[in-house]
Amino acid sequence: MRLHTSVIARYSEAIQSVAAEFWIASEYLAMTDTTFPMRKMSYSGHGILLQLP
Repeated sequence: MRLHTSVIARYSEAIQSVAAEFWIASEYLAMTDTTFPMRKMSYSGHGILLQLP
C-alpha cells in the first residue's frame, strides 16, 4: 500500500504544526506555572522528542 508523497508532505506539515503548538504551550506553562513539570519538547527533523527531567 503506497501513499502519495503529497499526502505524506501534508501529514508531516501537520505534525510540525502540532509540535510547534505544544512547544509554545509547554514553554508558556513552564514560565507561568511553577508547578508545571519541566519537560522540554523539541521537534527534530526525524520526529518529536520528549525530554523528561
